[in-house]
Amino acid sequence: MAATLSDVAKRAGVSKKTASRVINNEDTVAAATRRKVLAAIEELGYVPNEWAQRLASGNSRIVGYLIGDYLSPYSAHVLNGLLDVADAAGHHVSILRIDIDDPQQIERVITMARLRRMEGIVLAPPCHSSPRLMGALQEMAFPFVQHSPSDRCSGCAWVSAADEQGSYDAAWHLLRLGHRRIGFIQGPVDLYVSRARLAGYKRALKEADIAVDESLIKPGDWGFESGLEYARELLSLPEPPTAIMANNDVPAAGAIQAAWERGVNCPGQLSVVGFDDVPLAKQIAPPLTTVRQPIYDIGATMMSILIEEIIPGIKSNHAIEVPTELVIRHSTGAVRNQQDA
Repeated sequence: MAATLSDVAKRAGVSKKTASRVINNEDTVAAATRRKVLAAIEELGYVPNEWAQRLASGNSRIVGYLIGDYLSPYSAHVLNGLLDVADAAGHHVSILRIDIDDPQQIERVITMARLRRMEGIVLAPPCHSSPRLMGALQEMAFPFVQHSPSDRCSGCAWVSAADEQGSYDAAWHLLRLGHRRIGFIQGPVDLYVSRARLAGYKRALKEADIAVDESLIKPGDWGFESGLEYARELLSLPEPPTAIMANNDVPAAGAIQAAWERGVNCPGQLSVVGFDDVPLAKQIAPPLTTVRQPIYDIGATMMSILIEEIIPGIKSNHAIEVPTELVIRHSTGAVRNQQDA
């Protein structure tokens, strides 16, 4: 006989109302109480009637897209790929935004997965950086696909761009133009993509027999203000760089703004390279040289894999690294003397 809400409440030692609040993901339940109710749900195999009916009929058709604190231009293009494949397959995408440093938000996502309020989930950076979340999803064998994960666990499905190679190609583009002092504005240091792109930059310098100057590497994040701030710092050095690489296109635009503020001509006196090739790259002046990754295709591929993962008895175990392409526009040029710029 199927477990009921009363059975869950009794096993957890709480009222039916409290158990119901946990099931409905309400914020008013203490973390310890929430854990007891979730443990009871798992032990009893309880599924709420509404969701049991949907799952039995195969009509739940909801998949999640878990993102960090905001939907960036990059994530929006990934979402387009996710949506098109999901729509074609008759699935609906629910966008879930969380702070991975907030334990209650992590527990709410785990609750949704445990109660099968969605059939699977795509995890964007930095959401797969939570050991608690990833451990719970794997323990309950819940279908998921990771986007550019830091920990590429065995048997886990993931899709990522060739971040290190793309950054390496961009650095060599600048080296061939004669640049030897190349600044690098990094993304969040705890993310794989940031570390991989920095590694590509360093690998190119090493091959060119150029020592890495740590004063030319700035921590940064994904935002315009980050690029603006750290480019200002780089351009204020006694011996400023003649080129700056940014971890994506938005801080690269900030670097171009910093150059303009100082009367530094781009690309005459400063070359700038981004990463991603979002529409902004073609809209700014000068148009941005950048590393293109197939953002839409990454989203579409992740959703295709997730739909395979959802099918009972099928475990796809896809691990896909997609190639990047250097797109040369007008923000990079050969090193020139200051008076010639």
